[in-house]
Amino acid sequence: MSDMANSKGETLSWKTWSPQFKEFAAYIGFLSLFALIVFGPRNSDPYFMQKGLESMFVQPEFAHGVSFETLTTTDQFYTWMEEILLPNMYPTEDSNGQPLDERDQKLVGGVNKRLGAVRLRSIRVRPDSCEISEKLKDKFGRCYGVPSSDNEDTSDWVGVAPHNHTISYSNALQIPSWFSPLTKISYTGNGHVVDFNHTFSVVEETVESLKAGDFIDFSTRAVFITANFYNANVDLVGVVRFNVEFIASGAIQTSTAINCSPLIRPVRVINQDGASGFSSAIYFLEWIFYVWVLVYIFLEVKKYRSMRSTYFRNIWNVLDFVNLLFFFVVIILKILSAAYVASEYDSIMDADREYLKLEWVSYFLKQVDNTNAFNAVLTFFKLFKFMRENKKMSQVRLHFYYYYFSLHLCVVYFFFSQELTNSSFSHSFPHISTHLPIHSPTFSPTQPFHPPACGYSRSRRR
Repeated sequence: MSDMANSKGETLSWKTWSPQFKEFAAYIGFLSLFALIVFGPRNSDPYFMQKGLESMFVQPEFAHGVSFETLTTTDQFYTWMEEILLPNMYPTEDSNGQPLDERDQKLVGGVNKRLGAVRLRSIRVRPDSCEISEKLKDKFGRCYGVPSSDNEDTSDWVGVAPHNHTISYSNALQIPSWFSPLTKISYTGNGHVVDFNHTFSVVEETVESLKAGDFIDFSTRAVFITANFYNANVDLVGVVRFNVEFIASGAIQTSTAINCSPLIRPVRVINQDGASGFSSAIYFLEWIFYVWVLVYIFLEVKKYRSMRSTYFRNIWNVLDFVNLLFFFVVIILKILSAAYVASEYDSIMDADREYLKLEWVSYFLKQVDNTNAFNAVLTFFKLFKFMRENKKMSQVRLHFYYYYFSLHLCVVYFFFSQELTNSSFSHSFPHISTHLPIHSPTFSPTQPFHPPACGYSRSRRR
């Protein structure tokens, strides 16, 4: 680095700069690299992939005013499966009505390759999962309560005759448990599982058999349908889960979880499997950043050993500890997800009839994004540590406040203008089209909607 002169004509070099300023300059480089690897690869592809999948499976109506989001009965759930889910998940014709070949039948919407089998999983409870009043036991022989790990029905399911086939209960599915933000109920990753790994006609017969065998009965508390997709156009893997909760109070609550992420991109970079130069550069810089984090962790451990009990009395030390702890968690999650995808890379790309267990990996990457979002705030606040503890940087702090305020005004203005643009765009183009036609049954706009009758059909609480 070339020498510089100050206002008094004295020559300044990197060696004469204060240790505080050197530490501050290094941290600016650390923060810049963090922003580059987190925000550099970001674009709108995951959002539009998610919207495309929603437009195929969630938004189409199969009866007047009834879609997956608004279904209210068990019969409507089966109708959605037969008329929306299966035709779009297992396409057999193109937009001109011509039959598709075997390869194109695995392309959902013409762009998303279906990876492996589609899994249907149910959570059931035992008939003694709640207490009945002694005076009402004669009138209520069974009681199906709120699901939990203690009252879950682990016996094999046997269909109603003549469809008396058996579906075994499995507690080794390696599926993360799920907490419903709508009903505040937790569901385990176990259950009775059916994998749809054949052609449209075979899967259709399987669904008809489940319906006739009363697969969804009074003991059913939730049904999950999970599918995995790969979009080669944008190099993203989508893990989609349709959640249908049969609440003990009698209502039906539906929701959808779609997570689109560059799950296989790191492995493509390592294997030099057609990854772009930009992706390779970002991946290389990412691991340089993680090595930098490990250096900071080593220095922080040395600082703790020298200060001992007084370490956590300083709020900035607490901030450093939390910040580096979350960075370490991110490193562990990235290593675990990359190792799993690398070990299963060939089976992921060539999967046909086997269900791929990508929910955990998708969950890990989602937590990486959440943790990085939290760390972005902490790393920004750490800038004030250098400005408060070094009085010589008071002028820098004043300028930083001005720049920070101006930056916030620009960000607010930018997102406000983007919101106006997106609003007018959504009014002009309300639907996102796909290359293949979306199967949505036709019905008369004047067709009356009949509310469900009393009995087993359940009403949806809104």
